Amino acid sequence: MKLDEVKNYTDLYKYLREFKNWADDPYIYDFGGVVHLMLALLDNIQQDAIEGELEDIGYYFTDAQRQFLARIAEHANRISDKEIDEEDNL
Repeated sequence: MKLDEVKNYTDLYKYLREFKNWADDPYIYDFGGVVHLMLALLDNIQQDAIEGELEDIGYYFTDAQRQFLARIAEHANRISDKEIDEEDNL
């Protein structure tokens, strides 16, 4: 599916689940691009979600998704904003 084919939430969900890269190349996986999409959604949730929604967010995840989210957090927490800033300034 291509982005211009997205017409509703179901299409968007399918597009994001199948997204590999911006060039629609089926053989290249753009890990950075996918992570940036995820970060944009996290920023959206952080900005707009209310506390009651966050309290119930666990019900949206499967066990496998919860475990993978914990793995992502484990890896993400190994580096600080300061270390990122220092790397960018090299």
